[in-house]
Amino acid sequence: SSGRRKGSAPLELSNGCVCCTIKDDFIVGVLDVIESQKPELILLETSGVSDPYNITAALRQSRELSELCQLDAVITLVDASNFQEMYVKSLAMQNQIRAADVFLLNKVDLATEDQVEQVRGMVEKMHAGCRVLKCVRAA
Repeated sequence: SSGRRKGSAPLELSNGCVCCTIKDDFIVGVLDVIESQKPELILLETSGVSDPYNITAALRQSRELSELCQLDAVITLVDASNFQEMYVKSLAMQNQIRAADVFLLNKVDLATEDQVEQVRGMVEKMHAGCRVLKCVRAA
């Protein structure tokens, strides 16, 4: 089982980045899903290089969307064993951490305890109050 409710279908926008080139398509797509399927919950999964600020702004700036739904949480998944190296190179990752309500620290089985605690400390310093959860294989 895929975990989806009967009658629900994913909406895939593969023509560009939601936060840059297809913002209007994204808004129309979400409105179509709301109208046709009347979901209780919509989960938006973006690529690892997406800037959550642009996406959340698109949700807030659409009067129609803001009347029909609300953003509940931003969840960021990061590889604990490669965090330090990637963090230095990626402004997108830094923005994802700052925007996250929940931070999934993945692959803790491949990182040392010192690495895990160092990453946790960096995340908590950047975003006080962010919930940090350790996981393996994103589960």
